[in-house]
Amino acid sequence: MVSRHSFQEGGTMRVALLGQFGSGNYGNDGSLTAMVASLRRLVPEAELLCICSGPTEVRRRLGVPSVSIGAPAFVSARARALDRYAFRIPNRIRGLLAALSACRGVDAVIVPGTGILDDFHDRASGWPFVLLRWCIAARLAGARIAFISVGAGPIRGRLSRRYLTWAAALAHHRTYRDEGSRDFMVSVGLDASHDLIFPDLALGLSPPPRSLVKVAQTTVAVGLISYFGWVKDGTDSEAIFEAYLEKMVAFVEWLRCQGCHVHLLGGDDSDARAVTALLDRIDGDQALRGSGAVTIGTGRSLEGVMEELTHCDMVVASRFHNVLCALRVRRPTLSIGYAEKNRALLTAAGLGPFCLDIDSLDLETLKSRFLALRSEKCNLIPRIDEFLTEAERQLAQQDASLLRFLKDA
Repeated sequence: MVSRHSFQEGGTMRVALLGQFGSGNYGNDGSLTAMVASLRRLVPEAELLCICSGPTEVRRRLGVPSVSIGAPAFVSARARALDRYAFRIPNRIRGLLAALSACRGVDAVIVPGTGILDDFHDRASGWPFVLLRWCIAARLAGARIAFISVGAGPIRGRLSRRYLTWAAALAHHRTYRDEGSRDFMVSVGLDASHDLIFPDLALGLSPPPRSLVKVAQTTVAVGLISYFGWVKDGTDSEAIFEAYLEKMVAFVEWLRCQGCHVHLLGGDDSDARAVTALLDRIDGDQALRGSGAVTIGTGRSLEGVMEELTHCDMVVASRFHNVLCALRVRRPTLSIGYAEKNRALLTAAGLGPFCLDIDSLDLETLKSRFLALRSEKCNLIPRIDEFLTEAERQLAQQDASLLRFLKDA
């Protein structure tokens, strides 16, 4: 086991950040950005390393040295064939060895935010296994592990549940972004008696300046998601997507009839499919786009999404971090969520009644909730302000907690 850094020894601390970063999910990348900013403020002398899905993108965007979470690929066709015949065991062994090599000399491994402890659109052999492998490697290399403001649950696959619970159990320090996440981990057998709750890390990102441009027409941001159900590539995935899309098409057309300008955006690169499909249905001749009645978001980061939302009056969104961005820029928000995390966030902000479930979405209910949001928006902004003030206070406490963890690393 390698010797560990001590602040008192005056050595250089090495901190690795582990997660699904650089692969097109704006919320995940925003969580990483917030954590990098915190570490550069708390331990400016520390050397950072990112272990992620898209190391090239992370290096480009944040200037942080990065390595891939995956095992090096077999070069020869024969080796790949043998790996398949051996049930991928050789590749998994190589993956563990690569993880051990990357963790050598690392003092702390931090999993910063994200819904890392669920299996949405994933299989046990995907991120649940990868996370467990890296946590085992970190332990064997003598590094301390922290899960910071993570989301948890649901985990519907039995094997995924085991892998993710084991990975979380290997951590020396855990905090969650809401009570539901901690309660879920307790329900699957994790001892969370010492685990704390702090806000999502992305609430620490600085919002853009408030837009001073006022227009007479109400602008509604509609955050779309390419939603195919919880299970990836399920037998009814396309039918689920089509049912969701049909309702969102009808809702956007209704907003236009209400005299609203509509701004469409996503929260992941994959959401371009939903945006494109909706536009094909409502604006095949591009007349709405040509007149500016419907606009398309171009931001590919939480900072970019927040900047666009400052020009909107209200937000209707599905992605958790789109909802968070709306709150961060003080916009009344209605959520169409696929998990309880959206409800937990909006309830904390005093907007609990404005949460709908994507799987049971009813168009008339969506319309009535939007009308209620519009009529109450002036009363909702002070609640959002109180929420943001409290989140800022709690994130300062999170920084103090993180610094204590790092001093022990």
